Amino acid sequence: MILKPKLSTLLATAALSCLASLASSADIAFSTEEDGIYAVFGTTSGEFAAKLHYEQAPLTVANFVGLAEGTVLLWDATEKQANSVNYYDGISFHRVISDFMIQGGSPNGLGTDGPGYTIPDEMSADLTHSKAGILSMANSGANSGGSQFFITLAPTTWLDGIHTIFGEIVAGQNIVNAIGSATTDANDKPLTPITINTVTIVRVGEEAAKFNPLDYDVPNVLFPSIELELDDTQSIARFPRKTNASYLVRHSTDLTDWTVDESLVPDYDAPATHELDLSSNFGTDGKAFVEVTEITNPVTLNAEGTNLTLNLTGNSEITVSITDTFDGTYTIGENSGTVTGYYWYPLEDRDQLYIGFSGLPAMQIYFSWTTETTGSVFVHVYARGNSPAFNVEGTFEANQRPES
Repeated sequence: MILKPKLSTLLATAALSCLASLASSADIAFSTEEDGIYAVFGTTSGEFAAKLHYEQAPLTVANFVGLAEGTVLLWDATEKQANSVNYYDGISFHRVISDFMIQGGSPNGLGTDGPGYTIPDEMSADLTHSKAGILSMANSGANSGGSQFFITLAPTTWLDGIHTIFGEIVAGQNIVNAIGSATTDANDKPLTPITINTVTIVRVGEEAAKFNPLDYDVPNVLFPSIELELDDTQSIARFPRKTNASYLVRHSTDLTDWTVDESLVPDYDAPATHELDLSSNFGTDGKAFVEVTEITNPVTLNAEGTNLTLNLTGNSEITVSITDTFDGTYTIGENSGTVTGYYWYPLEDRDQLYIGFSGLPAMQIYFSWTTETTGSVFVHVYARGNSPAFNVEGTFEANQRPES
């Protein structure tokens, strides 16, 4: 077959993989024979190590490890390129409050930024802020964590159900305490900067060695494969499209100057395949180059048609019917109302539903499925008016489990 415009090269996708090299034993003092994944923090105040709860908070740990090792690529919207960096190296502890916690993970040192994305929370009833040395995600509300974390200096149980715990200090708590004693300004920022020089991830044991952040639904920058359909009448390129991803499509005739063809945003109703018409993209020499960049976001599911019955300890039965992409109805006792919005996140071994109601406080519900339609729940009920926030456990029944 002779093609009128000759497409000699397609820039689509070289799958980028960044293999993180672990520091040798000469680089860190910490060592252990206990299986697990550990984060060793080398700071200007000394070294401390945390054991990460990768089985109880796998997505959060995958995000943290991916940022620390540089396997999670970060999208630079200005330069329109993906970058691999050891994210935490050189970042300071920007917020220190004596007898409470130390906080880091903000590149600008102000606590107002992050990696450019957020991840869903992963709360568990059996992980609590019950002592000093708890490693937990900082956030500005439900499902808003990104890169910032804090380490407790004392029990802070009022944070249970609000912040995702993903590890605890197993060596160097005295260093953490010393950081917590730093002199600070009126904004709780240390007067003398305390810097994280490195975060080294150590995997001990067979299961820990298998842990790869890219096996989890962490936000990332990917490059989807592109298929071509070329003949005498058309030049079409197709790539698979995810409902939870944004896409940047660019073309060039010389690999130097690039033109943005289109930007696609996440869309529940997007077709599984996206088509590009390349007919007008060829240079005078018959060459065209196409680049598709995929910027993924955490998956949220359309739960339309899902009916739930929640039996929470010490509370009336709650029924919820999700009737549309974003809303539904509920009953509790003799009262009823509407669902004002929701996000349904599939986690590794369970699901999280963040849901708002017209006459009830918002809830964050974690479903642990024991059968296809039943299981247990851990629920954080948000404060509303004069009613304080609280956590409660219980059971549930469902007519279906939403699927991607």
